[in-house]
Amino acid sequence: MKLVRILNARMRMELARFAIDRRGAMAMTLGLLMTGFAGAVALSVDVADWYGSRRVMQSAADAGATGGALALKNNATNATAINAATTDAQLNATGLGAGATVNASISGTKVTVTVSKKATLLLSGLFLRTAPTISATAAADMVQTTNTSQPPVCLLVTSPTAANTFQLSGSTELNASGCRIVVNSTSATAASIGGNATILSNSLCGPGGNVVWGSAALNPAETKCSAVTDPYVNMAVPSAASASNPCNFTNFQTSGNNYFSYGDASGNTVSDSTGSNSVTPYFYYDTAGDSTSVLNLTPGVYCGGIQTNGTTNIRFQPGIYVLRNGGLTTKGNTTGVGTGVVFYLTGVGTAVQLQDDFVDLSAKTTLTISAPTSGPLAGFAIFQDGTAATGTLTNTLSGASTINFTGLLYFGHQNVTVTGDSENQQSGFTCMIAYTVNYTGNSTQYLNSNYTSTTVPVRPELQMTQTVALTQ
Repeated sequence: MKLVRILNARMRMELARFAIDRRGAMAMTLGLLMTGFAGAVALSVDVADWYGSRRVMQSAADAGATGGALALKNNATNATAINAATTDAQLNATGLGAGATVNASISGTKVTVTVSKKATLLLSGLFLRTAPTISATAAADMVQTTNTSQPPVCLLVTSPTAANTFQLSGSTELNASGCRIVVNSTSATAASIGGNATILSNSLCGPGGNVVWGSAALNPAETKCSAVTDPYVNMAVPSAASASNPCNFTNFQTSGNNYFSYGDASGNTVSDSTGSNSVTPYFYYDTAGDSTSVLNLTPGVYCGGIQTNGTTNIRFQPGIYVLRNGGLTTKGNTTGVGTGVVFYLTGVGTAVQLQDDFVDLSAKTTLTISAPTSGPLAGFAIFQDGTAATGTLTNTLSGASTINFTGLLYFGHQNVTVTGDSENQQSGFTCMIAYTVNYTGNSTQYLNSNYTSTTVPVRPELQMTQTVALTQ
């Protein structure tokens, strides 16, 4: 019994010691937990303050980027736009107190603003050696939207970076007073206007700059806008222009007095050099009360294109004229009319053949063409696809031509030269898209804007406008 009492006493002593040790461990653990809890509370208080500061920074950056982009849109220089962006950001960052910095930069028409500041350490200063940097960034640019209340774009020059992509010299005149002109190149000399050249437009804009010399005049002056994406660069090929379609006519050409020749679908040569209407009556006819003989051309695939020589009178029946490995070339006195007509240029060949794969309207050509009002090419009077390498062909509107195209002339991948006295006064409206455009000599072109005078639709993609929006 005594031994039992001794053992019980020792056990009570050991248990008492364990209890004392346990209370110490718990106290230590509790102390560590309280320290961590206090640190978490301190950090959460400071983080809440930092989030508030960042919201102010973001608002300031947004205001700065928007203000700078608006300044660019209103034709400010880059330096002025950066100053506007910085000022607007600083005005909206006053709640941050001292130490906030604003950095603004410009790339093309995009304005980027970053507002930053070292965080204020309140309670977390007990645990953090250095304060983190808080920052917010915003970017604003001019973006494309569709706005039918704005005049459509009637001239778009698509070359992205080269100098002199849009040129006027001599006594040229471009009249586009009811519509807009956009030059996409970012070059400081994207446009070159000199001599006695004159541009009348609703607006002229682009991301690059211009050089105006001599007595040239721009009315109004060029403003800044972002480049406009060519809306037809990846347009689907209509079935009528499919490369698998056989040639209906090969090397169709006239030789004066409405005499003509061509190769038919079977490879036979068909010609009429008498005007007797005995070979191909579906081509050649006299209309009642019309003393002029007329070639009555029908839609189809014209391999080698259409070329006129000498006095030629053509009536183009409605439809798609696919000009494959050859273009529309007029020489001599050519008169042509057509309603619901579109010329679709396609195909490639040798260097010599490529020289024919363009529209060349010269030597007293008079063409009055209106585009289709329905179908896949509604609104297009000419469509030149991208099968030839970009910028390798030149479409020429020249001589003493009178060219009245109602609709869109699309040369988006290739160049256009307008020279001589080419005009376009009578059409309801004319729009043009080209890789480069060069007006020389005494050329005059009217990009008319009497859109309600015709049932030919304005392509909706041309009714694009530019507005400033945050992009980041």
